[in-house]
Amino acid sequence: MTKPVIFVQSILPKVGIVSFMALQLLTGCSVAPKPAQAQEVLTRALASTSDAPAPLAKNGEYVLLQTDQYRIRAKEPADPFHKQGLRPETIQIKMWQLGDGGQTFKIQHLNPTSGEIVWEMTQSVVNGQIYRTVRDTLAAVEFTTVIPPYDVATQDPDVIAAESARRTKLLEILGRNATVSTLQSTVTGKPIFRVVSRIPFDPASTDALIVDEALLRLLGQTPQEILKTYDVDSEAYVIIGQSTVAVMPDRVERLIESTQLVSRTTGPASDLTTNWFAIKYPSLPVSTYGFDIHQEVAAGRATEEIKMLAEGRVISIISGPKSALSQGLQGAAPVWQVSNEVALEIAGAQQQAWLCEGGVLASDPVRRLLIFTTADKLFYVTGQSFDTNEQFLQAVQAQLGG
Repeated sequence: MTKPVIFVQSILPKVGIVSFMALQLLTGCSVAPKPAQAQEVLTRALASTSDAPAPLAKNGEYVLLQTDQYRIRAKEPADPFHKQGLRPETIQIKMWQLGDGGQTFKIQHLNPTSGEIVWEMTQSVVNGQIYRTVRDTLAAVEFTTVIPPYDVATQDPDVIAAESARRTKLLEILGRNATVSTLQSTVTGKPIFRVVSRIPFDPASTDALIVDEALLRLLGQTPQEILKTYDVDSEAYVIIGQSTVAVMPDRVERLIESTQLVSRTTGPASDLTTNWFAIKYPSLPVSTYGFDIHQEVAAGRATEEIKMLAEGRVISIISGPKSALSQGLQGAAPVWQVSNEVALEIAGAQQQAWLCEGGVLASDPVRRLLIFTTADKLFYVTGQSFDTNEQFLQAVQAQLGG
């Protein structure tokens, strides 16, 4: 019998608002006038398959890029069953690349305040096979996957055509009302082009798709226009910084996402430690991630029942002392992205519960989580492979005597 995978954590930072005027400080650039065509710069900068390709290191060398990334996030779940405010608005990203093949690299996302590694991915080639290891420190999960060889020649021509059409449309939108200036970057020591595109925002227009809809919903009102800014290395035409700003009806500018290069260094590969990448399946200690409700079951402080239902559906019911389990969950990160209060009828009595979805729970197979308390007990109920919330809630009520 296979138990549902339940307590992999996903942590949501708080929403933040930064003025567009602060972008000059983020990039460390001073103005050096030089004319250039915005459309030409954008076309060359966006010509590669990635909007921000990493520079290649020479054989026997490595390159290290350090970047600050900012993105507004959804408000924390409304439920009372998780710790508050675990991740800052800004994530520091470090990327190492070894050699010029682009297959061996390492990426770390760090808490810029504490330096703690939040998330890490390494990719290496062993005997011609590509391996990728992902480690989420706060989520206490690590896994390794095998990456199939990538051959552009074998790509589906329809996929290639669709990507080309998407990029053509993007360039059309960005180039309509764009300005470009030449600046001197104090980070790279080179001139860069700063392209600023002003896009009137109309929710009914396909142009609106240039911004993540989920991000726009966080603003609480419809912006008047979107400012897209790209900082482009004027020699290599590599994007070293980009940002999206929403201009609100009151003309207040809200920075909703940005990525800015902080530094770039190179050196001989011999300077890297021999274990800078690893292929392994470690078992992380409980101290890595704190409270785990499944450890409470293993220690006998809570109980778990697994219900195997029709059509491959599974329900896990964990229950235990309300005070201890509530306190433990409040010290841990949430698995879910959103939670909503729902009404249940258990054994003829009405119960208020929290239905939690999204985040790690959205992985295959899809899971839903229901948490509620009685006078002295907490119930932590996970459903796997249910098609709808209604099906899950009905099954929970049936299993608990509703």
